[in-house]
Amino acid sequence: MTLGVVGLRGAYIRMAVIKSSYSKLYKFVDGKRVVALKPIHCLVCDTEFQPRESRSKYCSMPCYWKMKRIRGDRVHLTLDARRRIGEAVRKRNTGKEGWSRGKKRPEITAENSRLWKGGRYIVNGYVYLSNSGREVREHRHIMEIELGRKLKSSEIVHHINHNKLDNRLENLMVVTRAEHVRLHNRWNTKN
Repeated sequence: MTLGVVGLRGAYIRMAVIKSSYSKLYKFVDGKRVVALKPIHCLVCDTEFQPRESRSKYCSMPCYWKMKRIRGDRVHLTLDARRRIGEAVRKRNTGKEGWSRGKKRPEITAENSRLWKGGRYIVNGYVYLSNSGREVREHRHIMEIELGRKLKSSEIVHHINHNKLDNRLENLMVVTRAEHVRLHNRWNTKN
């Protein structure tokens, strides 16, 4: 199938129209193609800026957050946004010394804190101990004390009654991974 001169010429005309309208709709900023919009004024600081989207109202993120605070909106920040805001605040506060910067507050740490619960807490059904910044599972810690050595990574501490919160010495036994799987398979078929 061949195009006649008229058809070919029409194709060229259409391409020229597309290219000319393309150059009016878009422009390049920082090597990226963005929609060419008219400059507008920021609602907070009233500076003129070039919006990247038609719905842009603020010239920068600090202006956006300032308006959020003014309006009293509840703000849910992403981790990246928190990091960027923190960096901006640190840059702005360089040279200023905070009230607690570089000071230790032993009167409100660890045992002296009103929130201290003895350094024991439960995660996924296991009791953890927090001792000088190191977190260990309580059943492994008890067995290490009983054996007088560190447990190997291949050794598993099994709860005989299958209650992960019951860390009495008579309820714990050290087994290999294979034995542990066998014990649990036997328990699951029985129950």
